[in-house]
This record gives sequence, C-alpha cells and structure tokens, in this order.
Amino acid sequence: MSSRARRRVRKARVVTVLGSALLTVFGAASITVLSSTAAFANAASPTASPMTTGSVVQNANGTVTVTATGTWVWAFGHESAVTAGLAATVNHPCDSRTGVGWGVVWSDPDDPGFAETYVNKSGTAHSQMVHVGSQGKNPFNSDAGVFFNPQHRCGTFVQTNVPRPGDGYDTGTWRSVHVYDSAASLPTDICVITYDLGFAHPPTPHRLDFDNNDNSVQWALFKQGSWDTTSTDDNCAVLPPPVAAPPQPTTTTTLAPPVKTVSHTSPPAPQVTPKTSPAKPSGVLAFTGFGRTGQLLALLGLILVLIGLVLYFIDVRKAASWLLGM
Repeated sequence: MSSRARRRVRKARVVTVLGSALLTVFGAASITVLSSTAAFANAASPTASPMTTGSVVQNANGTVTVTATGTWVWAFGHESAVTAGLAATVNHPCDSRTGVGWGVVWSDPDDPGFAETYVNKSGTAHSQMVHVGSQGKNPFNSDAGVFFNPQHRCGTFVQTNVPRPGDGYDTGTWRSVHVYDSAASLPTDICVITYDLGFAHPPTPHRLDFDNNDNSVQWALFKQGSWDTTSTDDNCAVLPPPVAAPPQPTTTTTLAPPVKTVSHTSPPAPQVTPKTSPAKPSGVLAFTGFGRTGQLLALLGLILVLIGLVLYFIDVRKAASWLLGM
C-alpha cells in the first residue's frame, strides 16, 4: 500500500472515531434532557373514588361539612424508554424525593379557591385551568396551600421486585375538609390534585404553593393530553347526599360528690386551760340537816375519841395508883 493510501485510511479512522464520540455525547445529552423533563412531569396519582360514604354532613346551622379522603399511588414509572419515574427501592423507598402533597377542587360558588393554569411543555403543549383550595371566606376552610402528611410524606413503600429485585412503588392516603354555606352550594362532584413536593426537606414554599406545576394534572396532560373533571376519572367523585348531623346528647346536671380537702398546714396548737386552785369556802363549817339526834350522836363520838386518846397516851395503872396513893 502506498503512503497516500495509508494516510487516507488513517483519516477515515479518525473521522469514524470523532463521529462516534460526537454521537455518544449527543445521545447522553439527549437522554439527560428527556430524563429531567420526565422527572418533572411524573407525580403521584390519585386512585379510584376519593370519597367515603357518609362524609357529607348537614349541620344544625344550615352549613354542610364535606370530609374527603382517598389514596394516592406513585408508580415506579417506566411507561416508555424516555419516561423516568420514581425510582423507589427497598433501600431508597422515596427515591430522592420529599413526598406527596394534595389540594382539592371544591367547586364552591361562595369560595372558588385559587385559579391555577397547569401546562405540559413536553411534546404537544397542553394546558388546564383549575380552581383549587379555599381562600378562607369561611374561617374553618384553611387549605390555602398544598397539604401533606409530615409524618409520612412518602406514604408506604410496596416492594414488587419489578422491574428489578428490590424495586417497588409508594402509596399513601390524603384527607381534607371543607364547609359549604348551605346544601344549595354543594357541587355535583369534587376533584383531588396530588403534587410532587420536590427534593428539599422540608418542602420549599414553591412546592407548597398551588402554582407548583409538578402535579397529577400536568402528568395527565403529558400522558393523555387532557385532565378529566368528570366522576369517571380517578381524580374526581360524585358527592353523596348530605345526612343530618347526629343530635347532641342531652346533658344532665349531676352533683359532684363531696371532696375532702386535706390541708398540709400545721395543725393549731391545743388550747391549754390554766389550772386554778379551788376557791376556799368562806364562813364556819356547821352540821346541818342532822337535827337533835344527830348532834347527840356527834357529841358521843367526840367523847369516845377523847377517851381513846387518853387511853392511848396515859398509863391507866400508874394513874390509878397515884390517885389511890399507893
């Protein structure tokens, strides 16, 4: 082979290597862009009918309290080669995400909520305008932003080993309450929107605002080109008829049992009455009430006492001898 032919072969090899390198770089960049777009698009989805029976209560003051509850699921998400989902594994059950939040489209004519327009920018552009949450015209309605469960932001991990061992998906529950002014204000149905809370712990204010475009509406626009607000879709449900609130139990006044109070203070010192000597009687002691017979008996006793004393202290024999001169 001539030197000119060898130079041509070397040039062809260099061009081939450079072309392969450029294709590799371009392909990697394309995959990165598509993955980031899909990650932005993917969010948890509501599942089945969100309402539970008996959650619409007619209050005594005419208002109606609606308690909405349901479940959400965040699938692993390999819908296509260019769609990245939640890479939930047994070692990283929430991937690197923060979790799932939610907001409800109450369709309340007295409190329309916040108007938001969600847009899908991947492929064919689609947009959807919704009214979500409450503006707080009734002080009880405080859902002016995205709600989430701070104890279980990512719900529960379910290991399926699909598509690889250790892989799975996350599922959780959502709950929200709204008070309507009257039964006439009740809509036909309500809808729930679930939101991706992003990557920060705790979620950033943007992710907790209803303008967070990473949600189930945008995800439906990406996959289907529309977001259905009818009850046939898994994000909406028909409200059951309101039921009357249970009557308040009659309260009866019962007397509380007497409570013995124990004092922890020192008991008072006992009062001591000073000892006093009995008063001496005044006047002369006299025998009263004996009469004459009593006086004679007392005199006789005195005489006997005197005789006794004489006999005790005087020697009778010597006295008799002295008297008789013996």
